Amino acid sequence: MTTMKKISRLTIYFIFTLFIGGLLDAKEAPAQARPLYIYDAGGLEKLSAEQQGKLVEETGFAGMVIEVESDADLENLSRQLATGRPPYSTKTLAVTVRFDFVDLEKEVATYREVIQAIAHQDIFLWVIVGNKNKAATMNDAEAAMADLLEYANHHGVRTAIYPHSYCLINSAEEALPLVKKLDNPNLSIVIHLCHEMRAGNTHRLREVLQVAAPYVSAMTLSGCDTEIDWTTRRTMTYSTINSLDSGNFDWAKFLADADRVGIDVPIAFINFLMPYELDDYLPRSINAWRQKTGGLN
Repeated sequence: MTTMKKISRLTIYFIFTLFIGGLLDAKEAPAQARPLYIYDAGGLEKLSAEQQGKLVEETGFAGMVIEVESDADLENLSRQLATGRPPYSTKTLAVTVRFDFVDLEKEVATYREVIQAIAHQDIFLWVIVGNKNKAATMNDAEAAMADLLEYANHHGVRTAIYPHSYCLINSAEEALPLVKKLDNPNLSIVIHLCHEMRAGNTHRLREVLQVAAPYVSAMTLSGCDTEIDWTTRRTMTYSTINSLDSGNFDWAKFLADADRVGIDVPIAFINFLMPYELDDYLPRSINAWRQKTGGLN
């Protein structure tokens, strides 16, 4: 009887130890970092579609944002989209197009071809409303976006306005009136940290996030300096778009502020004109992302 009691106590102690140990392990285990997408830029555009997909996947990014700004980009789109299917897993988050109101017929043909390529695939169409034609107005933008939305909706493609510096729509707040006027459930806004900073919103980003929150479907970020170097376009770019371990602006706090106002959306890293080689800034950026976002989700 005494021996049986000892065995029972030992068994209970053993089970209790395993249980507590499991709880401690679970508590101490680091949370998984959020998935991060990356643009097909910063040197990636020099690689073949297959090489892009392989490198993005091996480095640890969730997938890509594909830019279509030329006939060559359009021709390469199908190959890039293919890297989101087996044997690759580099999901395409979005494809970007733009209105510049220079050759509207060609711009319409381009976005229609892109929409056909991504139809019913859970891939966003991001639209930059540019102004290379200085005579273009917001009325032109409204008409163009209304036609685009009708075509995109018909093909099961969700659309988001892509605010971009030096364009008709430079910031999320500038996009809001058009989004509200068009009043389409498939139209949203992408918030870009770099373009919000260039629009003069560095010190009021919380306000921007609060106002735009109901309409935001994605966000992008990069390593930034709190104070932008406006000396030239290039210095401006380097002080707002850099590797994620660069700059003194706290982008992790920016993401936390977005979370607090209910913005829980995919995030992409803008790597336009990186001053480093791919094998240098890609691992540094994904490591910075993992270190700073492990506990956000």
